[in-house]
Amino acid sequence: MKRIYGMIFVLLVLFSTAFAQSVHYDVFLDTQETHFFRVKMTIRNAPEETLNVAIPAWFGLYQIRDFAQYVQRVRAENENRQRISMTKIDKQTWQIIPGTSGTIQISYRVFGNDLSPFGTQLNTKHAFINPAMILFYLVNGRNRPVTITYHKPEKWKIITAADRMENRNASFKAGSYDELADNPVEIGNFTKRSFTSDGAVYDAAFYDYHKEFDLNRFTEMLKRIVHYETVQLMHDVPFKRYVFLFQLVDSHGSGMEHTNSCVISFNRARAHRDVFELSSLIAHEFFHAWNVKRIKPKTLFRYDWTKENYTRALWFAEGGTSYYAALTRERADFWTRRQLLDHFAKRITQEENDPGRFIQSPEMASFNAWFEKYPWYERPENSISYYRSGEILSFLLDLKMRLDTRNRFGLDDVMRTMNGLFAKRNIGYNDSRDVLAVMNSLTGKDYSDFFARYISGTERPPYEKIVGRAGLTLRKTLKELPDPEFTAERNFDKPFVVTTVENESPAQKAGLRINDRIVKINGKPTELYIRDSYKGMKKGDQVTLLIKRGSREELLSYKLKMTSKPSFSLQMQKKRSEFQMKLLNDWFEGKP
Repeated sequence: MKRIYGMIFVLLVLFSTAFAQSVHYDVFLDTQETHFFRVKMTIRNAPEETLNVAIPAWFGLYQIRDFAQYVQRVRAENENRQRISMTKIDKQTWQIIPGTSGTIQISYRVFGNDLSPFGTQLNTKHAFINPAMILFYLVNGRNRPVTITYHKPEKWKIITAADRMENRNASFKAGSYDELADNPVEIGNFTKRSFTSDGAVYDAAFYDYHKEFDLNRFTEMLKRIVHYETVQLMHDVPFKRYVFLFQLVDSHGSGMEHTNSCVISFNRARAHRDVFELSSLIAHEFFHAWNVKRIKPKTLFRYDWTKENYTRALWFAEGGTSYYAALTRERADFWTRRQLLDHFAKRITQEENDPGRFIQSPEMASFNAWFEKYPWYERPENSISYYRSGEILSFLLDLKMRLDTRNRFGLDDVMRTMNGLFAKRNIGYNDSRDVLAVMNSLTGKDYSDFFARYISGTERPPYEKIVGRAGLTLRKTLKELPDPEFTAERNFDKPFVVTTVENESPAQKAGLRINDRIVKINGKPTELYIRDSYKGMKKGDQVTLLIKRGSREELLSYKLKMTSKPSFSLQMQKKRSEFQMKLLNDWFEGKP
């Protein structure tokens, strides 16, 4: 009897497998001048009853961007090429009633002309694709395997981290829609460099590279970053192949992480000055291969593509990653120890001068990330940066753990432990609660009070006490700094948008208004932070702002004034104990 049941079970499995729905996409790149991708979605073994397909409302950025707005000319046909009923039932979902089971083919076109790690673009030079921005998914079938073929010009090359189908140059497979969506694609005549490191293959593709910098020097930088973060820091190489997709642009850069790849745009002039300047952004995005993509909050473990996905853990997921990007720069010899200390002092200075810290905690900044596209929310008195606050908290917690355990454990151990507990077991962690639990377990101490006051709460962290015990001194001075007389916020690689203008100030009298977009300051593209564009200027110097208001550009000018702001520096104490010297040396070098 058991044998009969076993045979029946096997037959049922074979039957269900044979008749399981399968999805294949064909993406056509033959309308480059209009920036429209043509997409054909083929669903085999579709049921007779109702079937829903949708396109994500968001991807990458914590912003609802409604990719359905770019979709046109949607139609569905059966295997006999007869049109079947297809009705849009909400802003991103279509309902199909096939009438009979079999094969369904959905065709549509989707616009894409945004070159950025968070965008999609098709033109006569190339195609860059974030699949979630152009591909429908089966609402009740996201976990089913999918395949895709990109129909490209013959001379164009293609690169992605997705698994290639056997003997198919431009066809790829994935275990699910989400896995496919996690593999961006560059198609065109890109420049490519490859290397191996510690058992993994690394491919780097450069779009729009015109010999602005030394590729050999750039590749050497990549090698140092990946070797440090895989072997020395995480003791883990979680992939056989990893792909860097680089976009050279004239604006500011940005980056987007993926499980086995990342997309990074960077300013070509900045790279020309010194490619090592890019090490921070690259180290940040590469470290996300663990923190966020594998060591993943439970709240972000399986995305809901239809709405906001809330988490309180971005202070750790993003801020902690920024912390390790800074450490990588020093530990992989792109920075000196002095530069690393100056970096953290600068971050503390920025945090201390941010009025938003009095009203918003790092956890709440994480939770409210979905407000970041709104200029009002981005004003400094209304919110803080979970990147910056999380980076500073990581710095303090690392030193505190080393102090509390006589230098036996630090934040490196937290990352490696969480990699084993969560990433390797493919489960999510419970936001700040599990970060706290791991720290408590490693140290034998209770960090609940620290988390409650400085991570869940808005109290000022005890900078001076922690760094002082570690052999550092945090010095505060009042510094005369150029006063832009306005604040501005940017949405990643988009232009700065003015959020406040000081009343009766020279900038206001020159005509600067809220919502103006800053194109250039003193004839140059804006720096990463507005204040950095004023570096080296003195009282009375002429400031010129090229702004955009609507579709019209204007040139404004005014005389610069100065302001006094608290500024912090981190110095090594002259009289350090043996323990403090060892602790700091081990911290700088990444040792236990």
